[in-house]
Amino acid sequence: ECLHGFLGSKTVIYVTHQVEFLPSADLVL
Repeated sequence: ECLHGFLGSKTVIYVTHQVEFLPSADLVL
């Protein structure tokens, strides 16, 4: 449970940074 939440947080942070550096990420998604 804790591990899953930790990985989930990291994924959200990673995706957020990707969106910041890739303005066209919305097209990919």
